[in-house]
Amino acid sequence: MARGRLSQEGLLRLDTLRTQVTGLRVHSAEAQDARSGVLDQIWNVSADRRLRAMDANWKPPAAVLGVTILAGLLVTVFPFLVGSRPRGMTLVPLMAMRLARPHLIIDIVCGSV
Repeated sequence: MARGRLSQEGLLRLDTLRTQVTGLRVHSAEAQDARSGVLDQIWNVSADRRLRAMDANWKPPAAVLGVTILAGLLVTVFPFLVGSRPRGMTLVPLMAMRLARPHLIIDIVCGSV
């Protein structure tokens, strides 16, 4: 999963489990219902694995990085553009946003863990 691919071991285990459950000989309706329920759950696990594989390969669009940088600059510069001159403690939120921006960019570029 770390490389964006699922291990073959998980696929092999699911196939083995599916084969074993399908091969069971059941004689009562209750046992058939139980086997159907187990097969449904195995199918759900397989579908979840496929979704995880697709999520692991997903990358944000390239424009997200540019828009994030532009928005960060705009938030930092906007008070000065509209004629406000923040001083003292009013600069604290601006500087906090300025310092938080590189972490957001790193998350976008490298992906969050």
